[in-house]
Amino acid sequence: MTLSFSTASSGCTGRARSQLACPHFGIAALRVQVDSRRICARKLKQGGVRLRVTSQRGNADAPLTATVVGGGLGGLALAIALRREGVDARVYERALELRSNAGTGIVLWPNGIKALRGIAPELADAAIDAGCVIKGIGFGKASAPDTFKEKVVGAGMKVAGGLMARSMEWKYGAPMVAIRWSALQQVLSSFLPPDCIELDANFKGYQVLPEGAGVRTDFCRRDGAPLPAVTTDVLVGADGLRSAVRAQMLGDSPPRDGGRVLWRAVVDGACLPQRQSLCPASGTRLLIGEGRTASFMDVGSGQVYWAAGALDGTFDADPSLVRRPACP
Repeated sequence: MTLSFSTASSGCTGRARSQLACPHFGIAALRVQVDSRRICARKLKQGGVRLRVTSQRGNADAPLTATVVGGGLGGLALAIALRREGVDARVYERALELRSNAGTGIVLWPNGIKALRGIAPELADAAIDAGCVIKGIGFGKASAPDTFKEKVVGAGMKVAGGLMARSMEWKYGAPMVAIRWSALQQVLSSFLPPDCIELDANFKGYQVLPEGAGVRTDFCRRDGAPLPAVTTDVLVGADGLRSAVRAQMLGDSPPRDGGRVLWRAVVDGACLPQRQSLCPASGTRLLIGEGRTASFMDVGSGQVYWAAGALDGTFDADPSLVRRPACP
């Protein structure tokens, strides 16, 4: 595999040799030869690094090919970025469909928005439009809810919290955006050709082929029916916490209990009688107690994300309380 770089940096001399290693790659380490004279050959308007990659399988002029296991946010974003650089990247996802109600809420901090801009400015714009730009942040103590309500909801949200949210964009050049996980997944998938995402594709295993012939990856349907084997230059495991790719590569153990429980959901903000005090429009709030946290966040489209977390042994109320309906 050949990689050539171009960047906005200048004054590069000599040559450098490095090793590209990533636990999510089917090939544990790829030798990368970097000619720094090429690094300075072409400048990018907004900085960064641009890759030109060619395949070693058969025709050296053929584009690099990549198998991305996992159609979550990371896998989809990577596939978009690779295809924008001429890599024939395809995503294999075990779910039967990309559900519009999957996941809960997440925050894209300024560096996340700028990363999407680095892939494509229109991708970042679409993510911002699908979510909610946070304009106020409230903080408080779970042990003093009245103080939280009067000072943080009142003055804090308007002054301290609002200033903090706006200063992020001033300082880092991008806003803080709250968005539902599934909404961002839908945005990302819309930037890929429909035939680029293979659903109901369950990872079975991979084999690194000899003499630079690539990586063979095997998949099957949920019912066990095999899919044709896929051979590409690179395999990327973006299949989450219980990554099957990582498990084969590293003999990984199951996740360990961190001693914390988290309840979370996305609800229709219109049905919350205390919506304004809990989470004003374009706002987010965080309550902190001893071993406990609670947060509320406007994720756009009239929806509110809430989460409540507790360390083991600190939740002294009946657990059934969290199952009570938010809307009567």
